[in-house]
Amino acid sequence: MSEQRDLPESMAWRVIGRLESGQIQRSVADTVGVARSVVARMWNRFKETGNVRRRPGTGRPRATTSSYDRYIQLTARRNRTENATQLQRQLLLATGRRVSSQTARNRLHEGGLYARRPMVCIPLTHTTVRPEEDGLLNMEIGSNMIGAKCCLQTSPNSV
Repeated sequence: MSEQRDLPESMAWRVIGRLESGQIQRSVADTVGVARSVVARMWNRFKETGNVRRRPGTGRPRATTSSYDRYIQLTARRNRTENATQLQRQLLLATGRRVSSQTARNRLHEGGLYARRPMVCIPLTHTTVRPEEDGLLNMEIGSNMIGAKCCLQTSPNSV
């Protein structure tokens, strides 16, 4: 016997129609050519949900609905410089729904966008540009992730 995954939706509605008209499950199963358990399961699903479609598979339920997903993506497009944490806060203020910043990043990625990573920029002032004894200028640009200072050396004529 071939293993059939699920009845087509049109056939499932015919089965429900026959059952609602008063036929017993055994005769409906014989008429359609499926096992009685398939008809019984379909009838129970219809009584519980009012629909014949299968429910989505098992797994963790999504933290956001499709409208929340669209809101996160729209906010990211409007405010190009906001990172995932700021988008998460925007969603909380607008809808009252609390999601993690990782969820915000995931929803952006699903929409073909990427979370912005904040970049720390230190503006160059006269205190960060100081002359050295060897005739070169050291300009302190910033520090990297491990705390080491990044410097750029140039000659005084090129500045």
